[in-house]
Amino acid sequence: MILSMSADDLSKRLLINTVETELRHIQYFRHILTTIWWVSISSLVTISYDIITAVTMEIEFTLFDVSPLGLIIQLDIQT
Repeated sequence: MILSMSADDLSKRLLINTVETELRHIQYFRHILTTIWWVSISSLVTISYDIITAVTMEIEFTLFDVSPLGLIIQLDIQT
């Protein structure tokens, strides 16, 4: 089939093959970027959740921790 093609047809076919190959490369690159994007977002959400959990636990610990002022108030109430 290639032997019966003219030079113009052959160059067109070569151009089409090149464009198809480049489009495939763009699709692969897009897929890789999308994957990286979702992994990044997932990691960010996980890190944010961990930070919020840590801050919440710190607030709970601070609220329920017995401070020196709390001891004085408790001692005053008991006496």
